[in-house]
Amino acid sequence: MPTLWTLYRGLLQASPTLEVQWRVGAVFRKFRHLTSPQATRVQLLTGYKWLGVFTSAKHGDQYWASVLDRYSKLLGAKRKKELTDAALYDEMEWQEKLRNRPILTGGILRPSKSNKPLPRMKPQPIHVSMMIRRRRDARQRRLDRSEGYKEWKDYLSDERDFEERLFKQSKGSPPDVEFRDPSWVKNADAHIASVMDSVRREEEMSRMKISPELWAIVKQARREKIANKTREKERERRGELTNHAKKRMRQGLPAHLISTRGKTGVDRDKWIKDPSEGGYAGKIKKASGMKLKRDVEHLENNASPAALEVQEEIFREQSRRTAALDRQR
Repeated sequence: MPTLWTLYRGLLQASPTLEVQWRVGAVFRKFRHLTSPQATRVQLLTGYKWLGVFTSAKHGDQYWASVLDRYSKLLGAKRKKELTDAALYDEMEWQEKLRNRPILTGGILRPSKSNKPLPRMKPQPIHVSMMIRRRRDARQRRLDRSEGYKEWKDYLSDERDFEERLFKQSKGSPPDVEFRDPSWVKNADAHIASVMDSVRREEEMSRMKISPELWAIVKQARREKIANKTREKERERRGELTNHAKKRMRQGLPAHLISTRGKTGVDRDKWIKDPSEGGYAGKIKKASGMKLKRDVEHLENNASPAALEVQEEIFREQSRRTAALDRQR
């Protein structure tokens, strides 16, 4: 039966090139979870076969040296491709991690019996959620254990009373007493006191006040949130279609408003949710009483000659494309 004691190290030492060494490591990693004796024996025999080939090439066998040289060139291309794929996969994972990284929302996770005051994060880190869950489960286990200790203490009290009655009714030699020893109750009281101490610390944690340092972090997060939303609105006014604008534009009216406002009201609502503040959308928004950041209509009517020239060029190009499409039809 072949063994693994010297096979892996021997293959690495006898490998003629780095590419072959890389392939040896990849094969061993691929079959490291084999549990079948037959399949494991097949792979070990294959490994010893290649060990003989490597050793022969190392000692001057020209045939196997040329075979391993061609094999190494093939492995070089394959290794480069796999390394490139691994780098791309790692980069995709990193980008996904950045896309879903926790950010401060400006809120506060209020103190409870399971956590101190914490800043709200979105998404909330999994280790914070699991910490709260573990503490809740541990608290419930402590309370259940305390109830068990109290029941044991009641049993001890009953046994002590029973022994007291036996002692009073005994006419000859007094019976042996066991539960009159105060150490029994002291052990139960010690366990109950330990649980009550944990409950007291949890109550103190739930009444903790928010520290000035945490308030400073939360206020800075709120300022960043306002600044971020302001930048987002500026990008929308410049014509960029942000994710928030897309989500807002996809939101429709409730069913009862659609039935009362009709098609005109639905179209009007779509124009109001449009991020643009100029043209027909701007007119609809002004007619609806919305406060616009700037009077785009005034800017359009008082545009510079250069801007008007660019507008005319765009109109001419649009007319040319429309005429070309009409001729194709």
